[in-house]
Amino acid sequence: MSRLNWHNIPSEKERDRRWQLVRDYMRGKGVDALLALGGGIWYVDNGRFIQHQTLDRYLSGWAAGATVLFPLEGEPVLLGAPLGTLIKWTPDTPQGELPWIKDIRVHASAVAIVQALEEKGLKNGRVIAGNISQVGGASGPDRWTSTVWGTGPVWEKIMSMLPDCKFEGLKNDLLMQILVKSDEEIAMVRLAANAVEKAMAAVVKAVKVGASELDVYIAILETLLRNGAIPSEPYITSGPATTTGAELWQHGVGSPRVFEPGDVVNCGNCVFAYVGGLEAQGQLTVAIPPVSNENEECAKIARESYEVGLRALRPGRPFQEVVDAMAAPAERAGAWGWYPNLHSMNPILISGGPSDASLELRAEYFKEYYLKYHDTPGPRRGGRPAGDVILKPGMVFEFEPDACLGRHRVNVGGTVLVTENGAEALNEVGTRMRVAGEI
Repeated sequence: MSRLNWHNIPSEKERDRRWQLVRDYMRGKGVDALLALGGGIWYVDNGRFIQHQTLDRYLSGWAAGATVLFPLEGEPVLLGAPLGTLIKWTPDTPQGELPWIKDIRVHASAVAIVQALEEKGLKNGRVIAGNISQVGGASGPDRWTSTVWGTGPVWEKIMSMLPDCKFEGLKNDLLMQILVKSDEEIAMVRLAANAVEKAMAAVVKAVKVGASELDVYIAILETLLRNGAIPSEPYITSGPATTTGAELWQHGVGSPRVFEPGDVVNCGNCVFAYVGGLEAQGQLTVAIPPVSNENEECAKIARESYEVGLRALRPGRPFQEVVDAMAAPAERAGAWGWYPNLHSMNPILISGGPSDASLELRAEYFKEYYLKYHDTPGPRRGGRPAGDVILKPGMVFEFEPDACLGRHRVNVGGTVLVTENGAEALNEVGTRMRVAGEI
């Protein structure tokens, strides 16, 4: 049987590296096991999550959504694998398409998880539980439960059945180690970023008067897939001024908008690609002439933020310094932003947004909306605090500065790798506002 080669399967060498990293972490914490809680591979929250590098995927080398019991000693257990997938496996199934874990079980109920814990002698053990959330770092059952990490009643039953087992929630200290990617992981990020680059170029070509948001949507999905990367759902906004958000037709309400002269097409949160669970992102704004002065100014501010961030991203430097540098151009220009200017990738853990002054401007401009729709006016800092994070080679970041003036918004960006000597931009097309049809 012949197959397309998408280069999305981590090697056994990568498995050994990951398992050693996690076990060294567990020894340092004095715990007996790690329980990566999943919600079922076929029953995840959305298409993006199933591609995300969650902790269960990190440990299993397989699809996201399973529950993995990873003991300090002995073989791990994968729970929640769909029977409909397992019965397809034959001796001819390529080894690379199988999980690294050999003990595979269909059920991930409380009873099944407790049984696995007891089999591993963990009835009285110390166990870290949780997973990597989609955009918020470590999430454990002590913080919240959802359809992804298992329902509240499931977790409550586990604790009631094992009253002497000491459970604690997963913390970001493990994820900080996972942030530093191996050469093999970086190679997959590069493949994903290459697919993103081609998809953004396809969008620039697709945008023209008379085309529509649907044309852009299709261009993104088709290009990513044909270049061996899995997309998540694109979010597209268009018009003469594209403050934020995505059009509701993508969620089943209304119809795709047809482009007109003077429009900008904002793909600020939509060109996302995954290869082997490793993600690259691209932000892109395409303008159709005549381009307004406001949109030109927004483009200039966003590009300056990107450039200063690229110069600031250096190994050994505090992440907060990069955040502050990227926030400065918008503050000087009296502009604001909706999203973080940059955030880490694989996992999305740390990020930094506009300055407080910019956020105050945004809050004042939209104050009537906060009041009308019963929200609380005031500054909201996009992203999660960076703390005292020091940049290291092998970390991957998404640069995505946006600049807003009134209702005009331009969002630019791409994937950036921290190297031994500085920063390497893996994308170019989306790092400045493009004019329709011009690369």
